[in-house]
Amino acid sequence: MEVSKTALRRLPRCYHNLSVAARHGDGPAVAAVACSPMAVWSRRQFTTTSERSLPGPSSLSLGGSSSPPTYFQRHTSLPANTIIRFVPQQTAWIVERMGKFNRILQPGLAILMPIIDRIAYVQSLKESAIEIPSQSAITADNVTLELDGVLYTRVFDAYKASYGVEDAEYAISQLAQTTMRSEIGQLTLDHVLKERANLNQNITQAINEAAQEWGVVCLRYEIRDIHAPEGVVAAMHRQVTAERSKRAEILESEGQRQSAINIAEGRKQSVILASEALKAEQINMASGEAEAILLKAQATARGIDAVANAIRQGEDSAQNAVSLSVAEKYVDAFGKLAKEGTAVVVPGNVGDMGGMIASAMAVYGKVNESQSKSKAAKSVNSSSAAESKDVGQRVIEAAQNSDAKEVAETWNLGEKKDFEVYSCHVSPDGQRLVTAAGDGYVRIWSTEAIYNAANAKYDKPKQLASMSYHSGTIHAVRFSPGGKFLASGADDKIVCIYTLDPSPPSHAAFGSNEAPPVENWRIFRRLIGHDNDVQDLGWSCDGTILVSVGLDSKVVVWSGFTFEKLKTLPNHSSHVKGITFDPANKYFATASDDRTIRIFRFTSPTQNYSTHDAVNNFILEHTITEPFVNSPLTTYFRRCSWGPDGQHIAAANAVNGPVSAIAIINRGSWDGDTTLIGHEGPVEVCAFSPRLYGKEPVNRAQPEEHVAPHTTVIACGGADKCLSIWTTSSPRPLVVQQDVAGKPISDITWSPDGHALFATALDGTILSVMFEPGELGYPRPVEENDRSLSKFGTSRKGLGFPETTDALLLEEMSKAGELKGVEGRMGALMGDSHSAQPAATTTTATTNGTSTTETTTNGAEPTSNGNAAAKQDEQNQAKLERLKNRVEITKDGKKRIRPLLVSGAGGAESSLPQTKLVSAAANVHGTVDTPQSILDLSKPLDGLPKGGIASLLLGNKRKYAQIEGEEEGSTEKRIVAASQKGVTPIVVNGADGLLPAQSQTVLSGQQVTPEFIRPAVINPALSVSQVRLAVPKVRTHIVQANDALGKPVDATGEAGKKPEFVFEARNPSGPSLTPRAQDREPCRITLVRKDQPLWQDFIPRPVLLVTGNQNFWAAADEAGAVYLWTPHGRRLNSAIVMEAQPVILTSYDSWLLCITAVGLCYVWNVKTMSSPHPPVSLAPVLDAAMHSLAAHPTGAPGITQARLNSEGRVIVSLTNGEGYAYSPQMYCWQRLSEVWWAVGSQYWNTTDSSVGNIHPSKAQKDKERSVDVSAGIIPWLEKNTTSETLLRGRAYFLQRLIKVLLSREGFESFESGVSIAHLENRIAAAMMLGAKDEFRIYLLMYAKRLGAEGLRLKVEELLRTLLGGIVEQPSSSGESSAATANVVEGRNWDEDSKSICGWQREDLLKDVVLILGKHRDLQRIIVPFAKMLQIVDGGAEGQDEMDM
Repeated sequence: MEVSKTALRRLPRCYHNLSVAARHGDGPAVAAVACSPMAVWSRRQFTTTSERSLPGPSSLSLGGSSSPPTYFQRHTSLPANTIIRFVPQQTAWIVERMGKFNRILQPGLAILMPIIDRIAYVQSLKESAIEIPSQSAITADNVTLELDGVLYTRVFDAYKASYGVEDAEYAISQLAQTTMRSEIGQLTLDHVLKERANLNQNITQAINEAAQEWGVVCLRYEIRDIHAPEGVVAAMHRQVTAERSKRAEILESEGQRQSAINIAEGRKQSVILASEALKAEQINMASGEAEAILLKAQATARGIDAVANAIRQGEDSAQNAVSLSVAEKYVDAFGKLAKEGTAVVVPGNVGDMGGMIASAMAVYGKVNESQSKSKAAKSVNSSSAAESKDVGQRVIEAAQNSDAKEVAETWNLGEKKDFEVYSCHVSPDGQRLVTAAGDGYVRIWSTEAIYNAANAKYDKPKQLASMSYHSGTIHAVRFSPGGKFLASGADDKIVCIYTLDPSPPSHAAFGSNEAPPVENWRIFRRLIGHDNDVQDLGWSCDGTILVSVGLDSKVVVWSGFTFEKLKTLPNHSSHVKGITFDPANKYFATASDDRTIRIFRFTSPTQNYSTHDAVNNFILEHTITEPFVNSPLTTYFRRCSWGPDGQHIAAANAVNGPVSAIAIINRGSWDGDTTLIGHEGPVEVCAFSPRLYGKEPVNRAQPEEHVAPHTTVIACGGADKCLSIWTTSSPRPLVVQQDVAGKPISDITWSPDGHALFATALDGTILSVMFEPGELGYPRPVEENDRSLSKFGTSRKGLGFPETTDALLLEEMSKAGELKGVEGRMGALMGDSHSAQPAATTTTATTNGTSTTETTTNGAEPTSNGNAAAKQDEQNQAKLERLKNRVEITKDGKKRIRPLLVSGAGGAESSLPQTKLVSAAANVHGTVDTPQSILDLSKPLDGLPKGGIASLLLGNKRKYAQIEGEEEGSTEKRIVAASQKGVTPIVVNGADGLLPAQSQTVLSGQQVTPEFIRPAVINPALSVSQVRLAVPKVRTHIVQANDALGKPVDATGEAGKKPEFVFEARNPSGPSLTPRAQDREPCRITLVRKDQPLWQDFIPRPVLLVTGNQNFWAAADEAGAVYLWTPHGRRLNSAIVMEAQPVILTSYDSWLLCITAVGLCYVWNVKTMSSPHPPVSLAPVLDAAMHSLAAHPTGAPGITQARLNSEGRVIVSLTNGEGYAYSPQMYCWQRLSEVWWAVGSQYWNTTDSSVGNIHPSKAQKDKERSVDVSAGIIPWLEKNTTSETLLRGRAYFLQRLIKVLLSREGFESFESGVSIAHLENRIAAAMMLGAKDEFRIYLLMYAKRLGAEGLRLKVEELLRTLLGGIVEQPSSSGESSAATANVVEGRNWDEDSKSICGWQREDLLKDVVLILGKHRDLQRIIVPFAKMLQIVDGGAEGQDEMDM
């Protein structure tokens, strides 16, 4: 076959190098021609005749020659009519019959009429890329650019693409070039570089408008390269260089400026220090001079005093002596007049000596009299000044109060407390004010009583309730938007949720001086999620989420329906001290000491929202730093507030230069250019009034679309003890009231009507401010708030568009299925209908590792007496409350009885771990021959130690015994003296106390084995075993009590339910009846029913363990033999002999499990007298090999409990928290639970609460029942992991490792990956155990998480594995018999059975498809399965597609 040059020129450029490939055989050679993307055939080559073959993507050549490359060429070779043809996928063949269009062949088998039918066109429906060659274009600013691009197109109508245009590809490419030139001409160079995406979109839109008639759609156009002239590029480089130089010069000038400031500051400090030194010098000199003057004055005073005494004693002669002395000094003074100066002043009567002396004495008397008068006047003036000061202060205070009264009336709630008040909030109905203080109390006040404080006739109580459920200072209290809940957060790291109980309140706590409560607020939930103090709380405006922030830098999001933790946001790097919500319910903002406010976007969760649904929710939107760069870190709070119109955020603790301010942050742009300046210290709290205000009162309703002009009002307070009120209509504050409290203001809240506000301060003050009508403005109706928020819309998640109507229908069905059964689940989780869902009550009996716990049947219907169980729960609860009461001393020095945390009020479960104390065993009979000890296998052997609860809590510290003949305390002194010499004293615990050990004689020969440890002495050959377990002691009385259904109950009947059957073994307690020690009484085995013996048997050796149910009874003796009886006492078999003593003996249904002292597990089916597998060792489970290879001897884990399920599988739980089950199909142990899942998975159930009620897609009204997942084996093992590791602190370092990994690079998906792996582990465990209900629940949880994560490959694989036997699969005849040996039907994914783990694969597949149907990014995978299952229309077509 030859190819002409004309045909060669019409080939695409990329295939111009042609080569001729000859076929094998005798037929003529056919060229494999590569087609253009618009006319491409499949890569598959189907050969039907020897004369033709379909073209492929290989290249051709003709004699080595080639033609110049050209664009947009088309190949004309078409498939021949061979009657039967196979149309490749994504290809459309146009068939013409006798030259006229006939039909379009779809992918698959096609039959053509010979001769008259011809394949005229072949159109590829795939997306193709067309290279647009480089071309020149001139921009709007006359810059010539060289541009090239890539155009992506796809044929959507094969008919139009064939008959609508001659060459669609060439036409579209030409249209793209012209469109690009026109679009480039409208833009400048800068816009071309910046708006490339808009340019591509415009070109695509223009092409699509013209190509609609051609049957081709342009998917997108991408500009690949833009080349500008060299001059333009050089100019751009110069511009960038200049910009960089400008920045450098600015930075240099800033540095010089800062340097000058620093030098001036240093000189200023130098001058200040010099002045301080001079001041200190002058002070010292003045102090010295003052002291010298004081000493001289004291000496002079003593001299004058001596002279006065001498004068008084000498009388007249002394007066003459004084006169003589004065005269002598007078004469001496005149003798020196001329020596010291030339001009002197002398008295006129120089010669009258007596007159001068009389004048001097008169002057002396006058001076004394004036001094006395001045002292009296000074005392009078000081008292009058104090009185005048008091009067002045009172006048000033009265003036201030009078001035303040024009704006506000202040009321103090009763007596001022000594504790700081940290928070306050008003309920949505405005009737209650809640406050939180440092005394650990949450107090609720009546706002009506506050408003009527001045009314002397008002006698209703002010305080409505007080709650003290925190163990520390409470920092925040907030009512939920609906008023149903009240939340409080404290420094004990816990958030408490309260709810108002309509029942009358109980009396006040004993020992408390609180007023009797008027309302009954009970604790509803305790939320644990913080590692440090909880600093602030916030509810979303619809109440669907609660957000708590604290000093651990965490922002924790809680569900407002179930109060489960949805997500933890670790975005802040320091203490978070404030939270506020957007009234439009799209954002919330948090303020932190890292000097930022972070805005988070969220979508309100639904009632069935879970943790993995929140993975892509609560996303950081923006971080605001500018107004807080230099804000102080000394404030206790940073409480911000969002305006009621949604436009602004008022942020506390901002700065404007060196001045404290309030930052007003604008919505959308998130800038804080506006600041309110009026405080002298840092502002700690801001609060917008919840109402909008207008200048005029509202007299008539406004149209719905009309939004009247309004203003908002904000109140601020902080460390300067100042309260300021601002409005957006004025740049100045309305009120600035100084010193409203003695300490900083901690919180501010408004009444819902906007007429009053309340503030709290750290000096214990609770301030109430009432405004006169019109002072702030006139509140607008609440509807105005909604109108102002309408422009922001509602939060919505960005989703794609459904591709088909089937996808849209499947999405609606998926959403409807999510809402099914929500009310029942939410009621159970929130405590509203906890009585409707019976709790799974199991009685655990553990003795030395022996478990006789009621084992959950995997998928079996539980039957129990609900009334009796409820009565037993009530009695157990009363007993726990009596045991757990303790006396404590309150902060005011009073005693009170405070119960420990057992559960929340009203029957709601607490989120804290619960510890249950069980009383010790009591004697069954009171006769004289009461046995010495009793082993009751119907309840755990963990009774109280000697000394009761006191010894359990404080320990038993025994006193030293008094030795006769020695002084008191001699024993203790002797032991202390020995300890000081470095000797370790040995004491003996005697009956009277501790005694020094006495030297004992050395024993020789064989000694008698003590009775109680006789079973532990085993064959020496077994002492080298890899595993050695503790053997139970020989007890005189062993009891197993069951009810009528065979379930273990309390043998004493203390729980209110008397046992139906009591199976007991009485071992001999006295000495041997013959000279030989081994000749003892036999063990008596008795079965009693309602105090009436049914049968009795005897065993020659003492019994260690017993068990049984309604199918059989069993006992194991100290020699390692097991005996079996029927319910009426007939022996079922000979004694089963084992290699060691039994350690654990338990039964379920017809299965019996025995674990020996060397760690071998025996399982028997008593009904068929067979065993599902040989004895298996516990050595792999106990990690004996690993512990033996350690550098130092370490204790291997021990067995806490062992169980059997309904299929006879062995399940054991260990002290290290791990749980294992033995798989008889794989002959190995499998680890079902471990601490890794507990610290890393989001699905770990630490509270052991029910996961939920999930129903199959086909609801059965009569047979359908709710499933309590916590009643199964897997939740039981996970609960044991929680108890053994998390609650005992054994996972501390592993938790620290997880926290470090979550913040490290490369581990961003760590938590998600571990959570998905945990669900996969649960599914595999449920399948292995045959746990039908748990398998379905975990499978649906897994599907939901895969959909939320968008894991397409895992989703597709899950759907295909669930498909299983629904559709016929090709038979695999090549599998050997070894590959299918030991296989249990319905217990693996890759099998052809129509059921898996007891469920029809079709039902499970429908449930999974409905769950995944709402995820639009997965609908392309899911819709074919939905069609095949006939969930949506087109089921028959879907079936055909799946078969293909």
